[in-house]
Amino acid sequence: MDTSLLIWLIVGVIVVVAIIGIVVFKSRRRREAKAQADRHQAEELRSQAKDADLAAREREAVATKARGDALQAQVDSERLHREAAQGQTEAQGIRHQSEEKLQEANKVDPDIHSSGEADPRPDRRRDTDLH
Repeated sequence: MDTSLLIWLIVGVIVVVAIIGIVVFKSRRRREAKAQADRHQAEELRSQAKDADLAAREREAVATKARGDALQAQVDSERLHREAAQGQTEAQGIRHQSEEKLQEANKVDPDIHSSGEADPRPDRRRDTDLH
């Protein structure tokens, strides 16, 4: 073989090896860049998932508090209904006592007839009827 041919052959092999090296190097850099981009995207997705989980827990806490408030309002309502019923019963008792005292006062009052009406003529009293 001729020396110049051998030199061209060696140069050709070196060029091919260099091209293969460049392609492998660029391919590796692309893979690294894609892997880095994928890592970044995964990090973003994890961050979004954590934010969504936190928002969900906050909404659950608000809902639980609202349920508690509603239950407390229901308990307060029942208590107020009982107090109102008790107050109504007490008011009826007081009203009944008041009516009894009014009837007793009418029995004692000489100016009141047995029908419960006042005598229009003050000179006609029960005590004068007794004399």
